[in-house]
Amino acid sequence: MQYSGTKKVELVLKQEQNSINGTEITLRNIMEVIFRGKWFITLMVIISMLLSMAGYMYLEPYKGSASMIISFNFDGIEKGLDPYGNNFDISKMKAPTVLSKVVNNLGLAKYGISADDLGTNIELVPIIPGDVTEKIKSLEEAKKQNIQDVQDYTYYPNRYTVTLSIPKSFPIEESKARDILDELYKQYQEYFFYSYSDRSILANAMGPVNYDKYDYPEMSSVIRNQVEIIKNYLTTKNKEIGASDFRSKKTGFAFADIIDSIDVLEKVDLQRIDSIIQSYNLTKDKVTLIKLYEHRVQESQLQSQKKADESRIYADMVGKYQKDKKVIILSGANETQNSVETNETSKYYDNLMDKSVSAGVTSRNALYDIAYYNAQIARLMKDKIDPALKTKAEKDVLALLPDIKSKLQNWIDVTNNTVQEFYESQLYSKAMTKLSPAEYKGMLSVIAIYLAIGLAGGLAIGILLAFLKAYWRKSSKPAEQSNSEVM
Repeated sequence: MQYSGTKKVELVLKQEQNSINGTEITLRNIMEVIFRGKWFITLMVIISMLLSMAGYMYLEPYKGSASMIISFNFDGIEKGLDPYGNNFDISKMKAPTVLSKVVNNLGLAKYGISADDLGTNIELVPIIPGDVTEKIKSLEEAKKQNIQDVQDYTYYPNRYTVTLSIPKSFPIEESKARDILDELYKQYQEYFFYSYSDRSILANAMGPVNYDKYDYPEMSSVIRNQVEIIKNYLTTKNKEIGASDFRSKKTGFAFADIIDSIDVLEKVDLQRIDSIIQSYNLTKDKVTLIKLYEHRVQESQLQSQKKADESRIYADMVGKYQKDKKVIILSGANETQNSVETNETSKYYDNLMDKSVSAGVTSRNALYDIAYYNAQIARLMKDKIDPALKTKAEKDVLALLPDIKSKLQNWIDVTNNTVQEFYESQLYSKAMTKLSPAEYKGMLSVIAIYLAIGLAGGLAIGILLAFLKAYWRKSSKPAEQSNSEVM
């Protein structure tokens, strides 16, 4: 057989490109799928954002927060110490006595907010400068690498951020949240001044005294004891830095003025009462008072003997103590006069001398007390004063006593107010400051985060489902195949 021509068969294979069911995917295809599924995608976005808001309502317990920055500036804070030299504790800002005053002054009870509620939702966070943070990190890294001679570094903050988180259960607005922080700062400032101004010491030392339960001579002794407490307290305050030139604008008194005024109370009013009591041998119960004096005589005798023995022991130790000798070489002197030998005292020697003298003085004072109490006993035993005169004298004492009590309380109040102003205006005027006012921050930023998550999630899910839907629709149709054959 012979072929008259050449038959040529060509088979053309075309590589299938990325497509949806054999169709090439282009940007236009993508936009068309998104456009056709726009309502479906929108629905997914709405559902996702609603779910995000539901998550916010369920997971987020707060509806806002208020914050402020406070700073402490007093000697010792750079070492983490309070004005008394003890460890400084910022958590005392949340002490019940502070928070209770905040609740009471702002009437928070009517909102259902207690001191415990405030304490639970207040956070105190120290502010650490960036360079300090970097230094601490570098030291920690050096320790991990076992680098030798790495010294520990401790930073004590003096600035704190005070944040009050507002739970959704608190029925208050942002203005009230700021008021709470402002009142918290005010009450803690007063607590701080009160704690470190020694006013609490004076208050505890004085306390409420019921003079009626004392006999007349004892009344006078109790009042004199209180007077001495106030005078000693004021004398101590007057020795502090800046106190000698300080005069209170509120009371108009300096510490020295108050001391002089209390001296007048002691030397005039108290002596007037004492003179009446002594002159008329006033007592509510003579037998009981005599027994009291007899008991004090016995105590004073024991005290005198004990302190006298202590004084003799210390004196004996002083006599046996060998002082240190010191030789001083004299330049330019001849051989027989070229040195001087002196005795040097030591702290131990001086301490023995002080104890010997102090014990001797105490022993001698106890002897004076014995003589006084014996004299009082004798006066009471020989008392022959007319009872009518005693009755009148008692009325005079009882009439003078309220005036003395009133004056004493007045000087206590003046002392407290003067000391408070001294610490607030001078000693602690800059010990505690507010660096930024209370600012409220709502949860809009948090809500925006939740909504952004919902929006992004809704878009992603909607677009993905739109593409799956388009792929499913096209894959369900019969696929067209085209083969070209050229023969």
